[in-house]
Amino acid sequence: MLSFMRTHATGWIIKVLLGAIVVVFIFWGAGSFNSENKNNIGTVNGKPITIEKYNEVYNRLTADISRKFGKELDKKMLKTLDIEKKSFLYLVDKIILSDEAKRLNIKVANQELANAIKKNKTFQNENGVFDDQIYNRVLNASRMTPEKYEASLKEDMVIQKLIMFVIGNAKAGEGEARKWYNWQNSSVNIKYLFFDPLSYKNISVSKQEIKDYFKTHSQDYKTPEQVKIEYCSFNISDYQKKINISEQEIKNHYETNIEKYKSPKKVEARHILLKLDKDADKKKVAARKQEAYDIIRKAKNGEDFAELAVKFSEGPSAANGGYISPFTKEMMVKPFSEVAFSLKGQEISQPVKTVFGWHIIKAEKIHNKKITSFNEAKQNIATQLKAEKAKIMAFADAEELYNALTLRSDWTAVSKEKQISIIQTDFFTFDSPHRDIEDKDTVIEAAFALQNMEISDIIESKNEFVVIRVIDRILPEIPALEKVKDKIEKDLKIIIQRDKAKKDAQNALKALSKDKVFEDIAKKYNLDSNITGFFKKTERIKDNGYDSMPVSKAAFEISSEKPYKIVSVKKGWYLIALIDKKFPKKGEFEKNKEKTLNIIKEIKREELYIKWLAELRNKAKISTGKLFNNKKK
Repeated sequence: MLSFMRTHATGWIIKVLLGAIVVVFIFWGAGSFNSENKNNIGTVNGKPITIEKYNEVYNRLTADISRKFGKELDKKMLKTLDIEKKSFLYLVDKIILSDEAKRLNIKVANQELANAIKKNKTFQNENGVFDDQIYNRVLNASRMTPEKYEASLKEDMVIQKLIMFVIGNAKAGEGEARKWYNWQNSSVNIKYLFFDPLSYKNISVSKQEIKDYFKTHSQDYKTPEQVKIEYCSFNISDYQKKINISEQEIKNHYETNIEKYKSPKKVEARHILLKLDKDADKKKVAARKQEAYDIIRKAKNGEDFAELAVKFSEGPSAANGGYISPFTKEMMVKPFSEVAFSLKGQEISQPVKTVFGWHIIKAEKIHNKKITSFNEAKQNIATQLKAEKAKIMAFADAEELYNALTLRSDWTAVSKEKQISIIQTDFFTFDSPHRDIEDKDTVIEAAFALQNMEISDIIESKNEFVVIRVIDRILPEIPALEKVKDKIEKDLKIIIQRDKAKKDAQNALKALSKDKVFEDIAKKYNLDSNITGFFKKTERIKDNGYDSMPVSKAAFEISSEKPYKIVSVKKGWYLIALIDKKFPKKGEFEKNKEKTLNIIKEIKREELYIKWLAELRNKAKISTGKLFNNKKK
C-alpha cells in the first residue's frame, strides 16, 4: 500500500477519476464530411467499435493534448503518449462499464440529467445561468441533436454513478495516514558531485570504429519516408465573403426559432445557508431557525448582507458573499424558488426551510421575462447563417471536384475546367511537413496513408476542405556510410564521453563505500562539492535546474545505512551523499489529520478503481480488427 501511495502521492489521477474518469466527448467531429464507413476496428462482448468512433476519440484526445502542450507537442511526443492505444481502450472501457452498470441496474433520473446540463458552463450565459438559446446553438454548431447529446451524457453519468458506487466504500486508517504524512513531509539535506560528459575533451574516434558502429547500428540512420503531394483547398472563409444573407432569411430563422430568443423571468440573489442534517431533531431545527432570525436582524439593522454571508453561511457560495447568478424558477428547489420569486429588489426574506437547511434570501435584482428583439438578434443570426452556408458551399465544391476526379484522373484538366488552383508541395517527411501544410495534421496523415497517384477522400482541416493526391514518394533507405560518417563520429564521441563520466561516477562510489572522504573524492576528480540544504519531496533543489527531480527522488531513497547513490540523468551522472534527514515535528500530523485521511482515502479509491477495472477487462471478450491493427503499424 505504502509503495503505491508513494507512486501516486500527488493524487492527480484520483482527481481525474472523481471528476471525469469517463471523459465525456460531447462534440465529436466525424473527420470527413461525407464519412459513411461502417467498418469495425474491434468488438467488446460482441458490441462493435467502429472506425468512425475510434477516429472521433483519437482526434479529440490529440486536440486536447495539443492545447495543453502547444508548440512543444510533436509527432514523436504523440507516439510516446500512445494516443492510439488510449483511444481504443477508452472505447473498450466505456462499453465494459456500460454493461456493468446495466447488470447492477444503475440509472440516472431525467431530473439529474437536466441539472447536469444546466450546470455545464458551456451552456451558460455571461451571468453563469443556463441559456436554452446557447444550448441549441452549441449543439447545432457541433452537428448534434439535443436527443443524441442527452443520451450520450446520460450514459456517461450512469458510468460515473457506477464508479462512485464501487469506490465509495474505501476507508483510511489513522496509522497508515500518519505513516504517509511523515513520509510525505520529511526533508533531507544532501551533498553531491556532478560528472558532466561534456567536460571530457579531446575525444577521438577512428575510421574503423565509425565503420564498425555503422555496421551494427545502420537502422538508426535510415532516412525517413518522404512524399510529394498536390492538393486543392476550399477555404470556408473565402466563401463567407461571397455570401449575402437577406433580411427575409434572417427573419425566417428568427421566427422559426423564436423559443431560443425568449428569456424567462430570473432572480439574481444572495443567500445565507444554515445547514441541517436530514435526521435533525425538532430542537436542533428550532435552534438553527433562531440563528437565522438573529442574522436577519443584523441585516435589517444595516450590516452588509454579503459580509454576513461570508461570516455565517455554510453553503458553497459563502466565500462569494452568498451570490447566486440569475436563475429561473425551475433551477432551484421549490421552497427556495417560491420565496425568491415573491421578493422585490433588495428585499430580504424570512427563514426558508429546504432539504439543505434554513436559507435567508436577499433579492439583489429582478430580471423580468423578455424576448430578444429581432433587431438585437439579427447580427448574430446573420453571422451564423453565413457560416453555415459557407461550409455547405465549400463542401459542395470539394465534393464536385472529388466526383470529377474519380471519373477522370487528369487533375490539370479538371482543375482548369472547374477554375480551381492546384497547389504542389516539395518532398516532405511526416515529422517535417511542407510549410503550406505544417499545421494541417489531417492532411499530413492522409498523405502518408495514400498510395502513389491515389486521391484522398474530402478532408476537413482547419476551416477548409481539402482533396489531395500523392504524386511521388521516396521510400526509407539506409544511406551510404560516406553520407552519415560525420553524424556517426559525433554520436560516438557523445557515447564515449557518457561512458567516461559514468565509469568515473561508479569508481567514485566504490571509493566512498571504502570509507573515503567525500571532499577527497571531489578533489580527485576536480569537481565542486555542493550542498543542497534541507528540501521536501515536493520541492525542487535550488541551483540544480532541469535535473532537479530525479536527484530529489533519489535523495529520499538513501539512508544512514546506505548513504550514497548514483543518479543517472540526461545531462550526466550525480553522486549524492546523505548529510541529514528530518521528520515532521510532534503534533503536526494531528493538525493535518483530516486532510491526510482524505488524501489516503482518495489514493485507496484510485487503487480500488484500477484493480476493479482490470478485473472487468480480464472478464470481457475483447477483439481487435484488421483496420486497427493496420493503423498501428
